[in-house]
Amino acid sequence: MYAGRKDCITRGSVKKQKRLLVDTIGNLYDRFLSEHEEKVSYAAFCKLLPFCVVLPRLQDRETCLCVNHENMQFLLDVEKRRIDYLTT
Repeated sequence: MYAGRKDCITRGSVKKQKRLLVDTIGNLYDRFLSEHEEKVSYAAFCKLLPFCVVLPRLQDRETCLCVNHENMQFLLDVEKRRIDYLTT
């Protein structure tokens, strides 16, 4: 779920907060078929997604993906792996 108050979608007179899709639609469709006995086509499955569920987009991020910040994240990941390696 988005955190901001302005991150809402309105369809008709129904207003709901945006929710991010954290997995691909194909994976969700496969999981649905394995857990339920109903047969639904992929196209129908995509149409039946709630309108408030959206795919993540780069424009919706509230943080940047610049080289400086990505490099810092890379350094933190490497340091964490190094510490984990030394403690085992």
